[in-house]
Amino acid sequence: MGGLVCNTCTPYLIGHVARLNEHIAWAESSAIVYANAVLGSRSNKESGLTALMAGITGRTPAYGYHINKNRFGELKIIVGTPLKDETAYATLGFFVGKIAQDRIPIFTGIPNSVSCDELKCLGAALATSGSVVHYHVVGVTPEAPTEELASGFKKIHSSNCIEVTSKELKETEESLCSMGPEHANLVVLGCPYASIDQIKNYTNVFWGRRIRKNVEVWILTARVIKKYAEDVGYGNILESLGVRLVSNTCPVTMPRDFFRKKGYKAVATDSAKLVHYISNTKDIPCYYGSLDEIVHVITNNK
Repeated sequence: MGGLVCNTCTPYLIGHVARLNEHIAWAESSAIVYANAVLGSRSNKESGLTALMAGITGRTPAYGYHINKNRFGELKIIVGTPLKDETAYATLGFFVGKIAQDRIPIFTGIPNSVSCDELKCLGAALATSGSVVHYHVVGVTPEAPTEELASGFKKIHSSNCIEVTSKELKETEESLCSMGPEHANLVVLGCPYASIDQIKNYTNVFWGRRIRKNVEVWILTARVIKKYAEDVGYGNILESLGVRLVSNTCPVTMPRDFFRKKGYKAVATDSAKLVHYISNTKDIPCYYGSLDEIVHVITNNK
């Protein structure tokens, strides 16, 4: 049938890049919102079963986000504070997702220099705290060269215009934390799965430090990206520093007993999506914060 078992939540990072306006049927929430918002392709929020049926038949029902009129933004988000890293984008997404629910937000104030990884983190968090399937970043995403085009030339009422400041971001980040990073004995990075650029950045951040003996660190990534990272040397460097590249799995889908049996008492992560699901489905205390903050606490200088 031509299927490829790739075991990843970021298929667009390993060659499955949908074209602009291409109709697809994806099921993973962070991948769907990335496809719609960043790639400009068209997918509804499918289940595993309906995505499989679409793969078999080569067809998907023509409704929802496949239709032009359903792809316009309904909520204006004014980003009034600098977003310093991927975690800040994830925090913004988590805050807005709770407000938007299933509406399409239009973001203004995000710089044109925003990276694909930052947009990936933004979308993943939007789809976690809400049911967001699509978003627009004015001047960045394919359907939003202007605010007017993003909204379909409809005026957005002031009651649907929300400014996000550092106060909202700080409160959201604190709400996702149930402990300090010093208590974590498992650190999980790469949710959604890390790109090669992120792995390069992780390597640079951990360089010159070594993980404390009582802490285990995972970087989640697709199998082919793990192999590439190993081929270019990042894998050996990270392993020598006490960091593992992990593929073909996800902590969200692991049984609760797995963490107990392995002795993982608390988790630290820079992913709003991961901390939400680990806290709520595994009943494990979590720390959520930036990569720099986590690394500072869990490492010792050489």
